[in-house]
Amino acid sequence: MTRKRAVFFTAPVLLCTALITALAGAQFYKPNREARLAVTLKNKERYIARQPVWVTVMLSNQGREPVLVNSRMLFNQYPLKGEVSFTIEGPKRQTYLLRKMVIPQELRDSDLAVLRAGETRERAVDLSELYDVRKRGKYKVQVLYYNSVDLEKEGLKTWRGSIASEPAEIILQ
Repeated sequence: MTRKRAVFFTAPVLLCTALITALAGAQFYKPNREARLAVTLKNKERYIARQPVWVTVMLSNQGREPVLVNSRMLFNQYPLKGEVSFTIEGPKRQTYLLRKMVIPQELRDSDLAVLRAGETRERAVDLSELYDVRKRGKYKVQVLYYNSVDLEKEGLKTWRGSIASEPAEIILQ
């Protein structure tokens, strides 16, 4: 008898948890405005549905000292190996995931770049191609830059950690 009660109690709890998770939508990260690196998303406010949705990821050194960064800015799903990931919530709070994960090659010296104070690196990407963002409606988009690789170049060690942009809203008409 005790086993049946446990099943009847556990099943509704699991169902409620799954329902809350499904309704929650995408999880966005809190931007760190105090960090010496900043990642921002440059985008238009409106795009045409079923057309390319080009945005630009901008990585900037806000500090006074140079920072060694992984500049290849490879797109992947966080926390898989890569450097840039997007969190995208579309119409009806649907979460959009990267369509194709990649297995990156090992970093080379040429993949590293020194960002001097005030310098910015940019990389453009079509969200409709990578994330299948094509339907009409409002989208909330956030970019995350991350690096966990420890390398040295020009006497500097690579910046390690993760930083998130402010979420941006785009509309597909």
